[in-house]
This record gives sequence, C-alpha cells and structure tokens, in this order.
Amino acid sequence: MTVITFFLCLHFPSRFIDVDLDKAMQRVLKRHISTGKPPDIAQWRIDYNDGPNAELIMKSKKNADLVIKSIDF
Repeated sequence: MTVITFFLCLHFPSRFIDVDLDKAMQRVLKRHISTGKPPDIAQWRIDYNDGPNAELIMKSKKNADLVIKSIDF
C-alpha cells in the first residue's frame, strides 16, 4: 500500500448505504414521477437503467469500510 493510498483510506473511508433494492426502486419511481415523467417511462427507466445500476453497485458492498443501514422515516 502506498503512502497516498494509506492516507486516503484513513481520511476518506469508503461508505456504502445498504438499502433494500425494492424499496430503493420504489423511491426512485416516485422521484421520476414527481419530476414529470409519465409512469410508464419512469418504470422503463427503473427496469433498464436504475435497477441494473443498483444491482451492480450492490456487489461493491463487500469492499466498503463502513456499511450504513438505510432506514425509513
């Protein structure tokens, strides 16, 4: 590990927000609709963009220094 990598790890630890994917996609759907997207277009974006991206990101959880559990409020 280089000195720079060590410094970055100490001062900028990687964080991961652990959230249920279904809940997250419900939130994103509501956000898309609230910005004026028709529901069918919003769902298409979830199915073909946001959902696949979220699944890919979930695989990085094991690399995080800190995992933060998302809660509903």
